[in-house]
Amino acid sequence: MTASVGALVNSWAAYYSDHQMVSLAIRYLHIAALMIGGGTALAIDRVVLGTARRATDDRRHAAMQALAGSHAVVVPALAVVTLSGVLMKIGRAHV
Repeated sequence: MTASVGALVNSWAAYYSDHQMVSLAIRYLHIAALMIGGGTALAIDRVVLGTARRATDDRRHAAMQALAGSHAVVVPALAVVTLSGVLMKIGRAHV
């Protein structure tokens, strides 16, 4: 099992280092997901904090709907950041 994982890591590292477009695409996905997910999270945090200062039932309801809707963007972005980060890390590793 360990040997097959090592072989897979070495294979990916060789492919990653030999194909600049793959490396560039993964780095782009990583940065884009950080910007989109992080920007959405910051915007929603601002909405929630603004609602906390001037709390009415309508504002709370709208803020909670926005917060729930933001998860559709933030969670997949976090998954892309994690996956692309792992791919970049093992792309530079040699077992």
